[in-house]
Amino acid sequence: MNQGERMKEIRIFLGKNNYTAERWMKLTTKEKKILDKNIQDEYGFGMSFLYSKIGIQKKGGNQISPIKNSEDMMHLGEEIFGPHQTFDKYREIKIKIEKFDKMNQGERMKEIRIFLGKNNYTAERWMELTTKEKKTLDKNIQDKYGFGISFLYAKIEIEKGREKNISPVSSSEDMMHLGEKIFGPHKLFDEYREKRERGRVFDAMSESKQIKEVQKFLEKNHYTVDIWMSLQRQEKQILDKNIQEEYGFGIRSLCANWALKNKDKKTLMPVSYSEDMMYLGEKIFGKHQVFYEHIKKLEKKNGFDKISQDNKIKEIQRFLEENHYTLDRWLKLTKKEKKILDQRLYERYNFGLQALYIKITLKKTSRERLNLLTSTEDIMELGEKIFGSHHEFDTYRSRLEKGKNFDNILEKEQIKEIQNFLGKNSYKAEGWMALITKDKKILDKKIQKEYNFGICRLCIKFKLQRADEGRMNPIGSSEDMKTLGEKIFNKKLS
Repeated sequence: MNQGERMKEIRIFLGKNNYTAERWMKLTTKEKKILDKNIQDEYGFGMSFLYSKIGIQKKGGNQISPIKNSEDMMHLGEEIFGPHQTFDKYREIKIKIEKFDKMNQGERMKEIRIFLGKNNYTAERWMELTTKEKKTLDKNIQDKYGFGISFLYAKIEIEKGREKNISPVSSSEDMMHLGEKIFGPHKLFDEYREKRERGRVFDAMSESKQIKEVQKFLEKNHYTVDIWMSLQRQEKQILDKNIQEEYGFGIRSLCANWALKNKDKKTLMPVSYSEDMMYLGEKIFGKHQVFYEHIKKLEKKNGFDKISQDNKIKEIQRFLEENHYTLDRWLKLTKKEKKILDQRLYERYNFGLQALYIKITLKKTSRERLNLLTSTEDIMELGEKIFGSHHEFDTYRSRLEKGKNFDNILEKEQIKEIQNFLGKNSYKAEGWMALITKDKKILDKKIQKEYNFGICRLCIKFKLQRADEGRMNPIGSSEDMKTLGEKIFNKKLS
């Protein structure tokens, strides 16, 4: 083949295998090895040989290796696909890296400090960065200099054992060394070292001494056996953070350290699961009435799961009757009242409204989200399953359907629909701006009753925003009420 035919052949081959210019420079070493093998299987030679076959000359006589060398990969891609922004971007990054590499150590440190200062990264904030925030910092450094936080570690000459991978994003110790090199000595780095040392001392103890150490720590922080099982998720997260601040590891690592596993032989997750919290509590405090009572709850939950669907409904009906939850009260539950009901269910059965919905309706959900505390649709569906058919459920379903139908029509038809609704309820353009807050709340309630959304949601559906791009609130703002009215009535209001 001549040169033109070779290029055409290679492009066709790469196209069939979904190798594009956009993807070319993003290929990992593993993916480049797969591509190399594919080329060998097809033509009997690999990428390095292809490099010279299509006439690319490398300066300096160095060995050609597109798999190991990104610059070789770029030249090969550019020869095959022609000029492309992907290759231009690679050159820009290379220039940034070369510019940084030409600086001496003092200049590099000064440059990095200025960059971090401009982006509000201080020594005080450094060790408190979350993994997500460290990833953002890593990206910011890459955008500025062409390399990430791990490469920065080496470029400012921090020594670390070669056998260890450097990863400030995932390793707090690496992050501390990097911060100390950049900002100099600081009490936060000293505190981290002390915490790490306490963690090492803890690891060197026997298990019985570790348990006594944790008992002392919990007593000092007012965590008693009596409140252990009543800790809510947020409170357990605070406990987890307190343990991390003291020892450099969290509650889950503590479970792993003691080889505590659940019935599925998985490491415990006490923050997420009350049963796991119980196992950890027993390890720390020993046998106690609190844990015995929790076991009884678990047995009741397991017993609930084993009974027939009809008996599950009857059991919940009895529970609701005992706690004075009638159909009428169910229909009027506020978010606060639903939280109380949720807690009572947990106390009795060790599961809440969310789990009850799944157990009673026998479905996860056809919607993306399930939230019994905020979704009227979910609570109505559960209520109908428990209390049976009722005209209130039918009325709600009709309203829900009307709201969904509203969403499926064009905006001009939506406006016409609202105009008709307002006309039927004696709301006119002339009296729109005269409505006081009380009147607007009545209107809001009427719209909700008709369409299952209120006046603020109507503004969103009409894509109305304030000048500052904030959400509209016609009930609280006359200006927002005016904007909505002008949209509906298609005329200027005053």
